[in-house]
Amino acid sequence: MGLKDAMTKLIENMKFAKTSDDILKLVDNPEMAVKLTGAPRERYLNALNEIQGPKDVRIKDMGFSPETYYHGTSSDFDKFNSSKAKSGQLFGRGNYVTQSPEEASIYAQKLDQHTGIPLEDDNGVLYPLRVRKGNQFDVVGGEFDPNLAKKLSVNLDPKDRKTLASIEDNYNFHNFIQGKVSPTDLSKGIVDSGYDTVKVDSHVDNIINKKDLRSVNAAFDKRFAKSPLLLAGAGAVPTDMNPLDALGSLVNSYREKQGQVADAITDRVSQPFGGADQGLKNLGRMVMDPVNLVEGPLGIGLTAAEMMARKGK
Repeated sequence: MGLKDAMTKLIENMKFAKTSDDILKLVDNPEMAVKLTGAPRERYLNALNEIQGPKDVRIKDMGFSPETYYHGTSSDFDKFNSSKAKSGQLFGRGNYVTQSPEEASIYAQKLDQHTGIPLEDDNGVLYPLRVRKGNQFDVVGGEFDPNLAKKLSVNLDPKDRKTLASIEDNYNFHNFIQGKVSPTDLSKGIVDSGYDTVKVDSHVDNIINKKDLRSVNAAFDKRFAKSPLLLAGAGAVPTDMNPLDALGSLVNSYREKQGQVADAITDRVSQPFGGADQGLKNLGRMVMDPVNLVEGPLGIGLTAAEMMARKGK
């Protein structure tokens, strides 16, 4: 029996189900659960609430985050496939997510296959997600793992192997392996070292296994905790943010955060001399402003988004 016929039979049988137990016995696999819509889906969700507890409790019990993460893509799908990921992955092959919808929107852009220029009228989709981080390797603030470095050194030439063996911090470790270890080998080494996910930087995570990703619209049925499906009938939402606008918003947000850091550093350094006045703080902000670093000392007056737009013209 094909899935279409099975769904027709399931929906018909659900009409005669008297209890929540009866409903869950009928909806016994994730492929069928995700296809339910309308009144049958409502009955299924109500049955889950009665048998397994409220949705927020199920999310917590299954180890998923209460926070929403986003993945931007130019295509719609019901499960992740990291083999189709774009090149230039930050830290291993996997599924990259961020809590910033603006940043995710940048990766949702659809490009002209000949010129590589973003298509203005088609910005792709965003997936709002819950993620299960498990044992996470933190590239930014975590401890250096010599066991991981050792696993990744296996396929390196003797000179690089010796260099990697001398590294004792994540910053130099991250910089060194870029271009020397393939994304596939890096992810395999991470998993073989006992990690499930990677905190790539302060706002991006690599969720290596697709079973650790769920749409916020998923039912979060505990019976299907290991399913690779996103488990939502409408998992993606169109992004109405132009990629260049998204990048501009992201840059502005980052500039403000860097400005706050600059203020704190300026205050600390100037304390022995009576504290910092606003002029000194402005100077500190200018030095740490990422757009100033892009523009150079002459101050061309281009935001990063404007630079991308000019490049595409």
